[in-house]
Amino acid sequence: MSPPDQDQLVDVRQRRYVVTEVQKTVLPSNPLIQVLSKALQPRSA
Repeated sequence: MSPPDQDQLVDVRQRRYVVTEVQKTVLPSNPLIQVLSKALQPRSA
């Protein structure tokens, strides 16, 4: 899925919006791995 273009009309949760700004962001490839790795780290006393 590609990001919307500026000034494009988009539907979000059954409402319409005009895109005014598009910013590139990067999501982790697998967020669950990051959560698990933090949970499994040893805790200092």
